[in-house]
Amino acid sequence: MRRSLALLATLCLALAAQSFAGEKKDKQAEGLALIERARELSDIRAPGSPPFRLQARVHLSPPTEGSLEGTYLFAWTSDEQWRQEIRFPNFYEVRIGKGTKVWRERNINYRPEAIHGLLETVDLHKHLSVNSEETVERIRERKYKGVPLRCVKLKKRPRTERELCIDSAGTLAQAEFGGLTHEYSDFVSWAGKLFPGSIRVLDEGKAVREIRVEELDGQSLEPALFTPAAGAVAREGCLDPDLPEIQEDIYPEYPEAAKQRRIQGTVSAHALISTDGKVYNVVVLRSADSSLAASTLEAVQRWRFKPATCGGIPVEHEMVIQVSFHLY
Repeated sequence: MRRSLALLATLCLALAAQSFAGEKKDKQAEGLALIERARELSDIRAPGSPPFRLQARVHLSPPTEGSLEGTYLFAWTSDEQWRQEIRFPNFYEVRIGKGTKVWRERNINYRPEAIHGLLETVDLHKHLSVNSEETVERIRERKYKGVPLRCVKLKKRPRTERELCIDSAGTLAQAEFGGLTHEYSDFVSWAGKLFPGSIRVLDEGKAVREIRVEELDGQSLEPALFTPAAGAVAREGCLDPDLPEIQEDIYPEYPEAAKQRRIQGTVSAHALISTDGKVYNVVVLRSADSSLAASTLEAVQRWRFKPATCGGIPVEHEMVIQVSFHLY
């Protein structure tokens, strides 16, 4: 009798595990299908898409500066030929990609934090691409500003997650990642696609980035757009590199004087990750105190990464590194 009960319990557990695995597989497929549909509708860089030129007005409200007004240009014939141009009153950067080379022209030797954020925001192609290591954690129904949405939460590592929310038309309407809320609206039609004419990024309800598309067409793609300026620096690279991965990080020492004065906060630093995985050109962009900045600078230069790659070839990559100092 006991043996029969044990066998029955084992069978029930096996069936329950099988059912759970089936539900998990179905959830993964359903979530990926929602995102793939949104990508098909809005990815103007999908294979076979016609060349285009996208021109946008940009309004940035970085935490340490006043409002900034500028422009963003992205001209694309393929992932093998493109131009990305950012212009603000005190900053400009032009990058031109041809094959396996990227030429860069810039007026300073680093990117401000707000510009790093802008480049992250406008990359809809990346937002709608699912990494092979990402899994669907949940799918939920919700309303955002009165609009019904289906939201897919993706998880890569315990602390790396994002949520993409799709509207009834199948387009990406809202997303949560990087601790920020992203809103996509006023979609414009281009070559059978629907691209957001407005992108807003909110930090705790406050708009920190606003991008408004002014032009999206294929008319103004003269060859000069893809000709690097004299003096532009060429490096191995591509439009969508596989990003660097941290392999060795040394946490900065909390300065004793800062502890005593109860100074805490986050230090943001620009860094260049070289092809050997070492960190160069570290520039502190934002810090609550100079001692926290100095400690971060000293430590980060000793960090080591698996470098970014393009087609398996190591390439340089610029990024923002953030280190938090908190007293408990």
